Amino acid sequence: MPTIRILQRFCLAVLLCAGVAAAQDIIQVSPDAARQHLMKRVEPSYPSNAEFTRIQGIVTLNVTIDESGKVKAVKVLSGHPFLIDAAKNAVKWWKFEPFTLHGKATAANSQVTVEFWLGDGAAEQREYLQAEVECNRMIEGHMAAEAGSTCNKALGMAAKLEKKFAVDKMHAYGNAANAASSLNQGAEAEGDYRKELELASRILKPGNPELVLMHDHLAHAYQTTNQLQQADSEYSAAETAQSAAQAELENQKEHLNLDAYRRVNASYARNMQAILKEHAALLRQMGKESDAQALEQKAGSLSEAGSSNQ
Repeated sequence: MPTIRILQRFCLAVLLCAGVAAAQDIIQVSPDAARQHLMKRVEPSYPSNAEFTRIQGIVTLNVTIDESGKVKAVKVLSGHPFLIDAAKNAVKWWKFEPFTLHGKATAANSQVTVEFWLGDGAAEQREYLQAEVECNRMIEGHMAAEAGSTCNKALGMAAKLEKKFAVDKMHAYGNAANAASSLNQGAEAEGDYRKELELASRILKPGNPELVLMHDHLAHAYQTTNQLQQADSEYSAAETAQSAAQAELENQKEHLNLDAYRRVNASYARNMQAILKEHAALLRQMGKESDAQALEQKAGSLSEAGSSNQ
């Protein structure tokens, strides 16, 4: 069961943050989901004028990815002018695991970042990012044993990075935990998911749907290692995080077209329904029958609400 579960959860990471389909079935995926799907990363050459003047920073780009995973278009969103061309030229050669919609490969839009750092830790971070891509490739390819060693190696590299690379550390813990879970290494997965969530709580804003997935991952890891009280608490935290994501969606409603809003709203309702059912199963395992029934009724009401809105 754990192996199947982690593959489902890796897909859910995309569904939590994708959700929005535009015209011609081009889906909008989150930066985190795009990062998990990155299979080939080309690092930029540091522009000589930027290096000479010690200019550092992050370039944020919008990318259009075709059905095969190739980058077809790049648009600059932010970044220093001295760094932009190098970032664009590198990203054009990136390759992603194809995204899917209703089981069919589809084009996608997302945001990616290219970082330009000088001095302590810069070379080590670039080396880690290449290791992360290899780790992602192993996970996507369902190569559990290879992913275990590769992702743990990447985690060891990330652990040595400077504090400013906290996002990289967070992703490294999450990937290592996913790999451990696929190998039925419950204790290792639990520890890494916990550290991933600790970092995420400092980095991500409330309402970020990635937090839903992280709490749910940790809840399942606790359940697998028979720490039922802790699992109960994490399922409740996942529900709270999903409610926060829903509130954030409502705040952004006026900036979304109606079809996009409905798709994300429906995706969030399905996510909440799945978490409630998992939580109910845990409560029943703990002998809390009435509490389990209450959650199942709540999950059922979400199904009825979804049907009435279609």
